[in-house]
Amino acid sequence: MNFFSEDYKENAFWVWYNGGELTYTRLINTLDPTEDGNKPGIGTINNWREKYKWVARAAEMNNEARAALRADAVKTKAEMFGRHADQAKKMSDAAYKWFEDNDWEFKTPRDALKAISIATAIERDSRGIPDAILKAAASSNDSIENRIMNMLSEANSEDMSMITEIIASETTEDSTVIDAEVVDNVEADS
Repeated sequence: MNFFSEDYKENAFWVWYNGGELTYTRLINTLDPTEDGNKPGIGTINNWREKYKWVARAAEMNNEARAALRADAVKTKAEMFGRHADQAKKMSDAAYKWFEDNDWEFKTPRDALKAISIATAIERDSRGIPDAILKAAASSNDSIENRIMNMLSEANSEDMSMITEIIASETTEDSTVIDAEVVDNVEADS
């Protein structure tokens, strides 16, 4: 019977793992023999694999490696967005300065306008302005009214009192007012 040290068994694991979870035959061929000139057989490798939970250990390390890669990728992307935002801000500042310095009397206004447009888009994207805000700003009145009605239908009576006061205080000649009857119906439902 051959005796293999714990260090030898641990080294066998690392050779197996770093080799991409080698087959038993490839692992045996890759391992160096012990000082006595012995190498483990397939049965011995299989026993170590089971006893020392090589597969579970490898899976755990693979998960750790994936998490480290994800964290590094997120960090790298965040740094990239920061650089983009900083550069876009500089570009935007330069374009605005050009506008100021030229008192709107300039030879190439198109270039300045284009720079502001590009810089603003890059800065907005890099700073993470949510698309939801942009979508809401572009929404039709009907769409916004539907969202408000959904929120109103979920509001409790205390919220409804506050909402009714706000609506009453915010109405002007030009604004579209939510029909008081609709508000009363929503209050009755809650």
